[in-house]
Amino acid sequence: MIFDECHHARKNHPYNGVMREYAHIKDLKSRPKIFGMTASPYWNERNPGLSLLTLETNLHSKIVGVHEHAEELQSHFSQLDEVLYEYPWPPEKYEQFPEPTIYDAFKVFSLDNLWLFDRLAIPWNKLEMRYFMTLNNTGPFCASLYLYHELNYHLSAAMNKAREILATASQKEAMSIDITSVKPLPIEMFDLLDIIDDFAPFYELYEPLSIDVPLEWCSPKVVAVVDIIKAHQTKNFQCIIFVEQRQVAATLSTALNAIPELQGVVRCGHLFGNGIHSEANMAIYGTKMDAIQLFGEKKINVRKFPPVSPPSTT
Repeated sequence: MIFDECHHARKNHPYNGVMREYAHIKDLKSRPKIFGMTASPYWNERNPGLSLLTLETNLHSKIVGVHEHAEELQSHFSQLDEVLYEYPWPPEKYEQFPEPTIYDAFKVFSLDNLWLFDRLAIPWNKLEMRYFMTLNNTGPFCASLYLYHELNYHLSAAMNKAREILATASQKEAMSIDITSVKPLPIEMFDLLDIIDDFAPFYELYEPLSIDVPLEWCSPKVVAVVDIIKAHQTKNFQCIIFVEQRQVAATLSTALNAIPELQGVVRCGHLFGNGIHSEANMAIYGTKMDAIQLFGEKKINVRKFPPVSPPSTT
């Protein structure tokens, strides 16, 4: 039995579940032989020995590294060139980005009607936190794009719930049953939907945008990425950009395709790992699961990939 990225075999990960299932087999000859592969066998930098011991225990295996043929392995290993690219802090205000932003519009409701977000099951505090993370990393366009799609997703779910409530009420009314216990969603929800409709022409879900994204709408970090891509552009140019969060991967993919300086240069896609809430992420961000194939076929040449766990230094 072969486990790729076997360092995930811990806690409630499916790998660990599989191992727990086979551990009950009493006949040792019937137990499968385990072969796990990973470039990052420990996750606890303060106590790597405990990480290694946990991995060996969970997989019923012994960790083996390359010792005898280290020189042979090194001869097939290409050392990468590491370049540090410095960029300034993001500005406090992006003067050329159109106002009011979608955040400004929804912030008014969060200040005066926070109960409305709770009633609609919109986790505003979490959305706001991720909005500012995206803003600091990529700039106001990507942050606004993220907020638009998150709110659109939650409001669509609220609308579906409202339809269910209306259907239930109609059914009970037809059956002459008391419907006073059926509570409709607040009418203020339609004010939020109007805001979504106003911004829809700018942020439609990962289709080619009808607008260009100037660099003035991007953070200094994104400007640095654009400069690096332009500096290393070749006929067969391809690159992978690793980011820390899913919404950054998705929104940056859209932005890079729409930046005038990169048009005709990049064909961008994004890919998520199978982490927590992966189905919701796919629904919100429109993840294309064939990004690996498209990248291999060179139909896209830039790919953003957020790691499920913190990236290793390997």
